[in-house]
Amino acid sequence: MPKVSEQHRAARRAQILDAARVCFLRNGFHATTMQDVFGASGMSAGAVYRYFPGKEEIVRAIAGEAITEITGALQPLVEAPGAPAPFYEVIAAAVTALERLDVERGIPRIAVQVWAESLRSPRLAADVEAIIGSVAPLMMRLVERHRDQAWLPADVPVEATARALIGLVPGFIVQRVLTGLDAATYLEGLRVLLPSRDRVGAAAQ
Repeated sequence: MPKVSEQHRAARRAQILDAARVCFLRNGFHATTMQDVFGASGMSAGAVYRYFPGKEEIVRAIAGEAITEITGALQPLVEAPGAPAPFYEVIAAAVTALERLDVERGIPRIAVQVWAESLRSPRLAADVEAIIGSVAPLMMRLVERHRDQAWLPADVPVEATARALIGLVPGFIVQRVLTGLDAATYLEGLRVLLPSRDRVGAAAQ
């Protein structure tokens, strides 16, 4: 029997995730069954189960891909040499990435459904907490760099401040899904609340 290549496995995995996204957006995460995913993917039950045992594993993979893209956009800003990026620029990068992910893959709409389902599923709740936890160290590093630059008090509560910044992103997601809010409008308001590079520089002088 010919050996299945990594490229083939990656393509089949992507085929399943694409089909699941369509089902979640059309039927809702809770109402979607694995049978729906089999039909949308055009793959047999056995073929799908070789990659994912169930819906929760599928949505975990979808979330993992999205978080990888978002943190990939944030990492260069957080770790840039010299003065750290202002909070506004980092949150703007996350919000802009999420708007693109909504247009391309409906990620924010799936996220809100999964958050709701996590209230009744301890496993999904743990996944949601893990996602937040994966971003927290990056934002804590940003807060520490602002503190070291004397842009924040020396005794700033690093983790609490990082969590507050992270909370700005779900705020955009909820409004995007429920009201159609666009990134430009959200960031226009956020720029007033959070110092951007020019305002941080002026305040530090």
